[in-house]
Amino acid sequence: MGIFRENNTWRVQVYHRKRRIASQSGFKTKAEARHWQRQILNTQRPGVGFVADYKFDDLADRFVTNNKASVRFETWVRYSVDIERRIKPYFRYYKLKDIRPFHIEEFKAKIQMELGAKSANNCLHTLRLMLNKAVLWEMLAHSPYKTASIKVMKKPYEWWDKPEYIDRFLDEAKAR
Repeated sequence: MGIFRENNTWRVQVYHRKRRIASQSGFKTKAEARHWQRQILNTQRPGVGFVADYKFDDLADRFVTNNKASVRFETWVRYSVDIERRIKPYFRYYKLKDIRPFHIEEFKAKIQMELGAKSANNCLHTLRLMLNKAVLWEMLAHSPYKTASIKVMKKPYEWWDKPEYIDRFLDEAKAR
């Protein structure tokens, strides 16, 4: 970050991680340049750098297009279906910075009522993956995802409980 004099005007450059995030020139006084610099620095999140007001739709569109090459086609289709049918309708009007853990808990309760445990966990995993990618892409300062997965109850294994079931199976196998 710096404030420089160029001819008769002042120029401000703001950097984050060796990348210029803002630059402005043409200030008449150094005080004006400092004021503009403070305004830019106030829009930053602590420790992350410049973060714009992204909407959830921006993240969803970017995730679907950028994630296609890194996963199998069937997985990408499942991600796309979960995002379009379940996640996007719920979070559509939120800005990314406004999503809190209680929003995710409400979403978890909603999809838990609509879907089975395995499908709900897949949907929650997709949401967690999206929010982690938003942090990686510097669209978010930190992920608000703090919820645990839904416990999947295993179905009891009842086919070979009794010896007569095994005997019947073997008799059928011998007859063929």
